[in-house]
This record gives sequence, C-alpha cells and structure tokens, in this order.
Amino acid sequence: MPIIIIVWFCIFLIEAGIFAFYYLYLRRAVRRYSGANVPRHALPEIESPMISLCICTYNEEKTIVKKLHNITELEYPKEKMEIVIIDDCSTDRTLELVKNFIEKHPNLLWRIISKDRRRGKVDSINLFLSLPIKGSILCITDADALLEKKSLKIIVNDFCNTKVGAVCAMSAVENISKEKPAIGFEVAYRNIYNYLRMAESKLHSTPLSDAGLMVFRRGIVNNFHTKSGSPEPALTFEIIKKGFRSIHNEKAIFHVETISFNGSSSINRMRQKARRGKHIVQIFLENIKLLFNKQYGVFGTLIFPMEFFMHIISPILVILLMVTFPLLSLKPMIFLSLLAISVTLFLNHKTRNLVFSFLTSQIALMYGILSLILGKREVLY
Repeated sequence: MPIIIIVWFCIFLIEAGIFAFYYLYLRRAVRRYSGANVPRHALPEIESPMISLCICTYNEEKTIVKKLHNITELEYPKEKMEIVIIDDCSTDRTLELVKNFIEKHPNLLWRIISKDRRRGKVDSINLFLSLPIKGSILCITDADALLEKKSLKIIVNDFCNTKVGAVCAMSAVENISKEKPAIGFEVAYRNIYNYLRMAESKLHSTPLSDAGLMVFRRGIVNNFHTKSGSPEPALTFEIIKKGFRSIHNEKAIFHVETISFNGSSSINRMRQKARRGKHIVQIFLENIKLLFNKQYGVFGTLIFPMEFFMHIISPILVILLMVTFPLLSLKPMIFLSLLAISVTLFLNHKTRNLVFSFLTSQIALMYGILSLILGKREVLY
C-alpha cells in the first residue's frame, strides 16, 4: 500500500479520535456535574447588585433602537442599572437615534461617550473599564443581540460562587427562514458551539465567550491588551489568568436577529466567520503559555489544549486531508468506498449539516492562520 494512503488514514484517525475522545469526555462531565461545579440549587439568590452595562457601537443604526428597547424591558431593577454607550465614530445615525431614545426614557441612568477617532472595540472596552462607573458587576453586550428578559438576573446569580469571575449567555438564531438549506448549517454550528461552552463550563472554564452578553466582576481586569480585534475572548483569558473561572449559563439566552443566507449575505456570513476565526487563532497564540499549565487546573491541562487543537491544529489537518483525498485513487477500491460513505452521509440532512458546519468552520480558521502567517492583522472591530 502506498505510503501516502497510510499517512492519510493515520491523520484521519488522529483527527477523528481526538474529537471523539473530547466529545465523550464532555458528555461524562455533563452527566456528572450540574452548574458551574456547584449545583445551582445550592446557591442562594443574591440581592440584585448595581450593574454597569456597556454597549459599544459603530454604525448600528439598523439595530440600536431595538437594542435599547430590549435593555429597558429586562427584568432587572431599573434603579440598579447604569447603561453606558460608547460610540466609535459612527458615520451613520447611530448617535442621533441613541440621543432621541434617551430623551424619551429619562427614568434610566444613561451615559453616552463619543470617541474622537475610531480605535476599535478593545479600546472602547478599556475606556469603559477606566470610567468612574457605579456597578460592582459589569456587562458588555452587542448592539445586535437581543437579551431574553430574565437573562441578566439569571447570570448575576451565578456570582454567588466566589470562584466565578465571568459569565456569558448562550446564543440563538432568530428570524431565519427554515426553507433555506443553509439554516441547517447555522443551527448545527450553534448547537455544537453551545454544547461545548456549556460542557466546558461544568468542568472549569471555557476559553471562548459571546459578545451578545458577557458579565464579569468589577476589579478583576482594569485594562487589557490584545492584538486581536475580538475583545471578549481576550478578556476571558485575562479573567482566567487572575484565578477566576469564565463560564456560560445555558439558561440565559440572547437572540441574534435577521440572519439571511441569500446572495451577498451568505458571503458576508462567511467573511464574518473568517474574521472571527482569525481573532480566535490570534488570541489562542497570545495565550499559548497556558497550554498544559497545571496552575490553571483542568482548563490548562485539558480544555485549552483541546480547544487549541480544534482551532489551530485541526484546520491544518483537515485541509491536508481534503487536498490529498484524490491521491487515494491510487487504490480505487479504497477511494470508491470512502466516496460512497461520503455520499451516504450527505444524503442525511442532519449529518450533512454537521459535516458542512464543521468544514466551513475549519476553513475559516485556516484562513485566520494563513492571514497571521502573512502578517495581516485586523485590530479595529
């Protein structure tokens, strides 16, 4: 048998074996633990603390009014909420719409900051952290993320556990047409992503965080630096390095509205995935010293190494398998058998969605790796 075929199958077995091991390990963890290593029913509900909520904006005129309405409808004491809007030099009507909305809702504590030039979201969050804000609990939420009414109250209660430094809500897709085949790919991706975040949270921490709603204790991080343009995962690592845990709460949900999969919007979605992939790769490489570091418990010895494999090593192996797949035709029986299995898998819509979601994510991550190798960095985000 040609050596190339042996190598191909070895790479495939390594790839499939590591993913299977981690999935089975996480399933066991989910069954064993409830909540963030402490059963939630054992934690007393805390009195609603003062929170400071930050919305970073840049050309958000299409979503900002819905977002502000959404904030006013949260089931959280309004006298315990401070809302800070930091605009990164929007060129549309974002600021105008924000000011008009605030004039109609003077009962809440609002604060608007307009930056003198565009510096990106990391700069906006560092500015937020430097302000004389009132909250003991800080929140960051995207302008296009609509929070379920009880999500903030649910998350705040997680801070009864003194080891928890940050909590994120889970994402859901809203207002999408089920008639479009691409919706299955998006749902498959979200389901896998949310399951990993939930399971890793039960073990210790998860290295990825959603910009839809991230809540953390004030004073843990006062300033942070990352060359990546995606601040939430970078902030997550800073919190973990300070000895706290960063988790997701599966009961706190936010919705991302109006995801379309037609024409140019599908291309934009892929670009968004590629950009996020590049940011994740960048942040993982910045924190490579945490790999197999026992100081961070199971996060350092298992969770981060596995996520590092999935986001940096795996994309390289997947592309290698795809490029060398035609070489298996040197052994027609093996090639045709694998081709028949592939076709069979794609005939089942659930399997097809899962495989397509996996491949698109891996390609996006590979784009991120190549972009960094070529020296292309995107800081403004």
